[in-house]
Amino acid sequence: MTNYTLPLIVDAREIPVDRCGVLVIGSGAASLAADAVVFGVGGPGGLYGSSVYPQGQYGAIGLALEVGAPCVNLTESQFGLASLGFRWNVSGTYQQAVPRYVSIGPKGDEEEFLNPYFSSPGARDSAVFLKGYQWPFDPRKVAKGGSSLVDLLVHRERLVKGRRVFMDFRRNPEGWNTKHLNDEARHYLEKCDALEGTPYDRLKRMNPIAVEHYVSHGIDLAKEPLEIGVCAQHNNGGLAADAWWESTGIDRLFPVGEVNGSHVVYRPGGAALNAGQVGALRAARRIVGAYAKADLRDTDWRLPASEEARELLAIIQGALKKGKTGAQGLEAYQREFQERMDRVGGIIRPVEEARKAAKDAMNQYHRFKNIRIDSPLDISDLLRYRHLVFAHAAYLEAIASYIEADGGSRGSAIVAGPEGTAFHLA
Repeated sequence: MTNYTLPLIVDAREIPVDRCGVLVIGSGAASLAADAVVFGVGGPGGLYGSSVYPQGQYGAIGLALEVGAPCVNLTESQFGLASLGFRWNVSGTYQQAVPRYVSIGPKGDEEEFLNPYFSSPGARDSAVFLKGYQWPFDPRKVAKGGSSLVDLLVHRERLVKGRRVFMDFRRNPEGWNTKHLNDEARHYLEKCDALEGTPYDRLKRMNPIAVEHYVSHGIDLAKEPLEIGVCAQHNNGGLAADAWWESTGIDRLFPVGEVNGSHVVYRPGGAALNAGQVGALRAARRIVGAYAKADLRDTDWRLPASEEARELLAIIQGALKKGKTGAQGLEAYQREFQERMDRVGGIIRPVEEARKAAKDAMNQYHRFKNIRIDSPLDISDLLRYRHLVFAHAAYLEAIASYIEADGGSRGSAIVAGPEGTAFHLA
């Protein structure tokens, strides 16, 4: 349901048999019935405030979770450094150019915040360099000045200390000296003839397209620093499916791509190819082989669809009636679940907070009927946030249950608690 008109019931069997799908274009609402559903909705980009998913990529796993589709490995996601204004992963040469990392406080005070946490400027700069191809946050690379300590410190500056963080390509980091880099970093920059100048000079020397990419989005790295954060980038878990990419709990539902929970803990590249390209092909073959004959009866779906439409209409009407009242608005409602995911479902999973966060998440879902919208133009966001808030409750429940079962740090997240082993004083 994408707009605010009354539901339109469409019988998929009226479509010619040589068609394999439906493209719906219009400003109204539609209820579609099909003998099989290929559920390729992408990752849950709308769950986090700090997200590098493309703008508009919200995900829709909550729609399937609401109707009871089994899931697997919701605890496993991938996080990494990314720019915030224009969303883009700052991996590769953006790090190998060794920019200056600075944070700025509410009063404008600037600090090169990495410095106290590394044994020397050379160790700091070598870790930043390695961040180029050790991009996703990895708990195994935090200790002893590893590259993921950079992510941890960026996270700490932003979410704990409330400061903004930037990569500055205009000046070298304090104490910069190429002789103090580790062999891997120094030899790489030597081969690229990129030892001299500023980080901007090195970046332009090694990868001029990387410079132009930001220029094309209104950001000149030669003139301004780049605001960054540790952002959600990929969900390795998702809906549970069999070898034909059919849901293990709902027949004829085929989750393909990132929404399929087959990317395991560290997401090897082949898993992504399997989930999308191979998975879609196998789903198509299963549909042709098992469900080619249309056998969906009107009695199977018209009454449930009508009841669902009436329920959604009541939600919409109720939210509109609350407009201009003191009820919680959409922006505050969204910010609440996104901040909770950033705080407890990101790279740090605090043991003491996990269960409370899961309970608070479900309480927020139950409060959905109390929120308001000020205009019919907000209806699509209203319905989107319903499945997003349910999804975030499911994710936090999975995280809390994992921790309570003595699950520890792995993948792209640290489980932090008083009984654990210290990674770093940060």
